[in-house]
Amino acid sequence: MSYSAFTDAEMNLCRNAVESAEYVRVAARSVVKVLQDTFAKPHPTRHWGVKLDISDNDVFLLETPFGKGKGRLDLHIDATGTVGRYVILKELTDSKDETSMREVWAFKVSRDGVISHGDNGEHSFDLHGFDEEDWKGRLAQSIFYAIARSVPGTDHRSRME
Repeated sequence: MSYSAFTDAEMNLCRNAVESAEYVRVAARSVVKVLQDTFAKPHPTRHWGVKLDISDNDVFLLETPFGKGKGRLDLHIDATGTVGRYVILKELTDSKDETSMREVWAFKVSRDGVISHGDNGEHSFDLHGFDEEDWKGRLAQSIFYAIARSVPGTDHRSRME
């Protein structure tokens, strides 16, 4: 594999890594708290049955009628600077009753609180925007759907206890 030199502009994106990472973490934690509150509302509680618990180290845990999952925050640099990518993982059990976590979806959070569904940036919403009810429901349902759907290419099943 061949690698090229990085430009000064590219390298400058990580000059304030500590500060940028903290801005992203603060925005990401705000999004997760909103998700927790959204799943706890009467309609989602009664009809979806999803419970979100906030854990340490930028991880949240999910329990759904379709199995368990979790969200894990990964930080990286892209062309805009430091970005958080919340990876949604689903717990699967194989034929030997061994469990594993499988990545099923992701959403991104910028340091400014812009939330993008998936890796391609479709359905971007601003954490601080005016049309906030729409993005809360869409993001919560997207996470729920990612856990609920079958996982292509596996013979695993969800563990529902």
